[in-house]
Amino acid sequence: MVLPDRLRIARSYEEIVFAPEEEKKQPFGAEFFVDRPGIYPLPGGGSLAVDYAIPPDDLKSDPPTTAWFDPAKAPFPWLVRSFRPGDRLSPFGMAGQKKVKDLFIDAKLPVVCRRRIPLLFCGETLLWVGGVRVSNAASLTERTETAVMAEIIGFAPYNTP
Repeated sequence: MVLPDRLRIARSYEEIVFAPEEEKKQPFGAEFFVDRPGIYPLPGGGSLAVDYAIPPDDLKSDPPTTAWFDPAKAPFPWLVRSFRPGDRLSPFGMAGQKKVKDLFIDAKLPVVCRRRIPLLFCGETLLWVGGVRVSNAASLTERTETAVMAEIIGFAPYNTP
């Protein structure tokens, strides 16, 4: 529903969301390559920090805004872009693939936020739905000595406008 002054009102799971009308149609838009460790600005604000590091003993203690990859399985360059219909991920700890749209629904992410979630690819393989789920594709093993850590900093894709 659109209110005066082009203010949109919508129900998003258990919340009522108020947002400018044009916000509904704004996609993440940009895509960019990550060709080496560094800090990369995200189009929606915040940044993506990528660096080599020694793998942690317990990956479960990391927040969902941090992901770890085996550089032998996921060499640079990586592509960061927004969600597109049909995107699929092989979730860590699961067999098979899952639609990214279904991951968003399971996480109860409002529709207005979904295009702002950065997706990280190595070639055609989706490695990480930023802050939501990591793929099996480049998971660490006990033989991984040096890993690549990616972290979303200062970006709250889950916050509605």
